[in-house]
Amino acid sequence: MRLLNSRTKVFEDFIEITPPYAILSHTWEKEKVDFSNIRDPNIDHTVIEGWYKIKKSCEQALRDGLGYIWVDTVCIDKSSSAELSEANSMFKWYRNSAICYAYLCDLPAVNLGDSRWFTRGWTLQEMIAPKELKFYDRDWKFMGTKTDHVDKLYQITGTTRVEDSAYCLLGLFDISMPMLYGDGPKAFSRLQEEIVKEYDDQSLFAWRSSTILPIQRTQFPAEVGGSS
Repeated sequence: MRLLNSRTKVFEDFIEITPPYAILSHTWEKEKVDFSNIRDPNIDHTVIEGWYKIKKSCEQALRDGLGYIWVDTVCIDKSSSAELSEANSMFKWYRNSAICYAYLCDLPAVNLGDSRWFTRGWTLQEMIAPKELKFYDRDWKFMGTKTDHVDKLYQITGTTRVEDSAYCLLGLFDISMPMLYGDGPKAFSRLQEEIVKEYDDQSLFAWRSSTILPIQRTQFPAEVGGSS
């Protein structure tokens, strides 16, 4: 597992034993910092818009006594198909984290329930898996925990892409399969087939497409790695 050192902002890889770490849940902004930006000595990634939330999450991790943090945009090399396939493991990464920071970049301009963060299919596993989840607004002001907002959270989760309706459930079912955008509703059918292979329960084929919640705010691009 590749983690970002909260103090040095340098990547460190762990094979067997992973140290305690924080994890960042967020939506992508116009400018994002990715793995290649940090590795390229000719790019000053600290001036890119997306660096702010990474910097603040590192600072918060240190305050919480955590020396490492995982952020999808920088800890996954998206030029590597092998690493992209590891997104199937994200439920475990969130579950094993010491704490999750949810950065809602459109707060306080909008109410909590209107945040773009809640339109992502990945939000489901990122709310359920972590032992502790804290919300922060655009200026990194603490906005409460998932326990504080538990009643509201039940009401406001949505998704941005048809495929994400299936892919966000991979970790919940401990299923691995390729994440192919452009598959549309076929992604959910492929998920059903994989679940049957694993659990031998064909009752799930009683599912009808009309039971999926309407896709909301599709103007935002789909993002691999728990973002929208």
